[in-house]
Amino acid sequence: MDGIRGNFLRVYLVCIICVFWTLRTIHHFWLSQLPISIRFCDVGQGDGAHVRIVPDIDILIDTGPDEKILECLGKGMSASDREIELVLLTHFQKDHTGGLKAILKRYKIAQIILPPYSDSKRKIEDILADISGETQVLILKANDVLIYPNVRFAILWPKSTLPMKVSRLESVTLTSEDLNERSYVVLMSVDDTNVLFTGDTHGDILDRLRNSTCHDGPCLPYMISILKVPHHGAKNGVSRSFYDQTSISMAVVSAGKDNTFGHPSRLLIDTLDAHKIVTLVTRDIGDIWISISKDGHWEYQPRSAFLKMLD
Repeated sequence: MDGIRGNFLRVYLVCIICVFWTLRTIHHFWLSQLPISIRFCDVGQGDGAHVRIVPDIDILIDTGPDEKILECLGKGMSASDREIELVLLTHFQKDHTGGLKAILKRYKIAQIILPPYSDSKRKIEDILADISGETQVLILKANDVLIYPNVRFAILWPKSTLPMKVSRLESVTLTSEDLNERSYVVLMSVDDTNVLFTGDTHGDILDRLRNSTCHDGPCLPYMISILKVPHHGAKNGVSRSFYDQTSISMAVVSAGKDNTFGHPSRLLIDTLDAHKIVTLVTRDIGDIWISISKDGHWEYQPRSAFLKMLD
C-alpha cells in the first residue's frame, strides 16, 4: 500500500512540475508578444520620454523640468508599480533633469545614468544628494549598449573614456563649453525599428554621426523610424544635410506652449515638411504614444486610443 501511495505522489509531483513549466512557458511567450511602448511626455518646455517594456520594465529618458512628469508616468504605469528600472539623463540642464527629485520621492530607481559632463559642481551635488544608496549610478560613453528583452539601447554620443561607475564627484568632467553638444545621443532598436533620442544635441553632431563608420561599434542607421528632434525644435538642432542623408518616418518635437524660445522653429518645420516627414509636437497634441511589437512593427496611437497597459 505504501509503495502505491509513494508512486502516486511521485506521479502527482511530476504532473505538477510539468503543468508549472508549461504555464510558465506560455506566460513568457504571451509576454513576448505584447508591445513595447514609448510615451513622449508633454512636460512643457523640456524633455521626458517613458519607455515601457511589458510587463514590468520602465525606462525614463530625461525627466522634464518639474513634477509634471509624474502625470505621464501615472498614465503608463499601474498604481501598484513603484519601481523604475532605469533613468537616463541626457545632460545637466533643468528642463531635462528638474523632474528627478519628484520621481525619487515616489519611485524606487534601480539605475541612473548621469551625463559625463557638467558646467557646475552644484548641479552634480544636488542630484547625487537625492539619490539613495540602493540606486546604482553609471556614466556611459559611445559604443556602450544596454540590452533588455527585445530592445537594445546603444549610446552613440558623446565619445568619452570616462570610468563607468560613479564613485566620487570627480567622475563627471566639468566643462565651460556647451553642454548641449555633450548630450547623450541614444539609439533604441526593436528589430528593424530605430528610435533616436537626441537630447539637446546640435545638428553638426548628428552630421558627424551620420558620416562616421561602424567599425568601432554601434552607429547611426540610414533608416530612422522615429526621431526625437534635438533641442525642442531649435533651428540649430538638425541640419538639412542630415535629413537629406537619412530616411525618417516620424519626427517628435517636445516643446511647451508659448515658450519664449519660439520652439519649434519655422525653419525646422519647413525642413520636415520638405522631406515629407510626419511631425508631432507635444505643445499641440499633448503626450505622444507609440507602440512597437517585438518584431518591430510600430504605430502612433492617438490619445483617444491610449489605454493604460496592465492596469
